[in-house]
Amino acid sequence: MNRTAFGLSILAILGIAAWAYGVNYRTANALREVSRLRAEIATTREEVQVLRVEWAYLNAPDRLARLVAAHGRELGLEPLAPEQFKRASEVPFPPHEGADPLEAALMAAAASILGQHADAPAPPPELPAGLLPVLDEEAAAPRRSGAAFLFFDEAEQ
Repeated sequence: MNRTAFGLSILAILGIAAWAYGVNYRTANALREVSRLRAEIATTREEVQVLRVEWAYLNAPDRLARLVAAHGRELGLEPLAPEQFKRASEVPFPPHEGADPLEAALMAAAASILGQHADAPAPPPELPAGLLPVLDEEAAAPRRSGAAFLFFDEAEQ
């Protein structure tokens, strides 16, 4: 009886030691993975910061004005006119190709509740609220704008 208890105790101690070793090994691996991910996040943040700086440089108004002045004639660019801007609710967004009829009915119902045009869905969520630049048919044909994105905030009117 004494030998059996002693043998079972030795087996229990060996089992607990193996379990502790496994936990220690998995913990060390998890810490290495955390360190690797932190380094990857830091690198990605640096890359994002570099891209933001490059974006700010490429979209600097004075730089764009110089480029438009230098190449505007050969590209047929003209300054934006106030009549090229409309409220987002006035923009006739095209219907989605292959749109679900139920979705179209729901959009029309929501538009009628909100007082919008039934065939004009709300602008995409990534666009800021306010006014969107829109060229009407007459202004769109003979010229192109020198600016890629211009938003006119309603508060600035």
